[in-house]
Amino acid sequence: WQASVRVVEDFLKTDKKLDSVLERHTKHLESSTVRRTQYLSYGVVRDLGYLLSLLRSTVKKLPKKRLQAIMLVSLFEWLEADVEKRPQVVHHSVERSKELLSKPEARFANAILRKMSELEIKIPEGIESVSDLSRFYSHPEWLVSKWIGQWGTSSTKAGLEWNQSTPAVYVFSREPESEVPSDWVTTEWDGFYNIQNANWETIRTWMAAGKAYIQDPATRLGSALLEDDTVESVLDLCAAPGGKSLQLLQRISPSNGLLVSVDVPGSRFDRLKENLGRYQKPGVEKVQVVADVLELQSSDLPRATYAVVYLDVPCSNTGVFQRRPDVKWRLTEASIAELTVLQMALLKRAAEFVDAGGALIYSTCSIDSDENRDLVDRFIDEAAGAFSLERESISLPWESRHDGVGVFLLRRIK
Repeated sequence: WQASVRVVEDFLKTDKKLDSVLERHTKHLESSTVRRTQYLSYGVVRDLGYLLSLLRSTVKKLPKKRLQAIMLVSLFEWLEADVEKRPQVVHHSVERSKELLSKPEARFANAILRKMSELEIKIPEGIESVSDLSRFYSHPEWLVSKWIGQWGTSSTKAGLEWNQSTPAVYVFSREPESEVPSDWVTTEWDGFYNIQNANWETIRTWMAAGKAYIQDPATRLGSALLEDDTVESVLDLCAAPGGKSLQLLQRISPSNGLLVSVDVPGSRFDRLKENLGRYQKPGVEKVQVVADVLELQSSDLPRATYAVVYLDVPCSNTGVFQRRPDVKWRLTEASIAELTVLQMALLKRAAEFVDAGGALIYSTCSIDSDENRDLVDRFIDEAAGAFSLERESISLPWESRHDGVGVFLLRRIK
């Protein structure tokens, strides 16, 4: 409980990513404690807008961040608890808060926490206004308004509900279905299994042996644009931590095949090397290159051009809010505009490495047209006939039931 409070407090005070804050505060804790801390802290951040509105209804002015964090964790835990257990939640929160606060603050916290039973927590039926949708589904108003303009109110509401639900955990494996552990649940997506309630020791063993990799089914969509094509060479740009490279590996010819994965130095690149090192495909050479894509030269690579260049760009992550709830609070309209500038620059550089007649696959984990079709259309216009759009796929998570992505296969025609 106290670790969760510290994670939330740190998140409220800084602009740091929630996963990095969680890791910093839990790296010395037992795995069961880490899981509980993650559940509480991610739940608070996912419901932050609504929880803050409840807190504001009980106080004239929001308290300091530590006290806010205590209130928010307590509110979330209280809302999630069965009605008969809520008094115990209040008592536990009051007692534990005394260890983190001064006596005057503890008295204030006690008074507020005791009022939780008086809160109005029922979400009204048929809400449609931007402000109400923003409040009850804990999303910034500007983003709700943007999505209503893009998708309509009904689809936006479905998307908000999806983002507020608990994400499933999937694993990808090419092992025969008859041989996978019995507690891995098959899905409609070939090779993907739901492991929400599976034995984690078994999962770690399979991963260490290169027989499985944790990833969402949405990761298959980019390489799926190649349909049944088998290619000789693939250049995967912005490749870390390696999930897309593993999907692309399935598409490479086992006869003199080449997979080159590129990303900037750092812990994610280290994970890329580690992940790819576990997975082998006879006849395919795997090369990892440390480089900034915008500065990448053909001399940095084993060959100058490739049959397939895959570019998974940095993006707004609007398709994965369910999995990364902190992003919606750090995202702004200005930051999306800045991202599209970077995305176009990366796409133009990636195009330089495509074989004549080869494919350039542009990929985002965004559901916004600014970063997807609008940007692709602008690239094609500026490419002056060098590329054409051959295939595309947009995953809206409330329809696909997995992460949201946009993927586009562009064919070099001159």
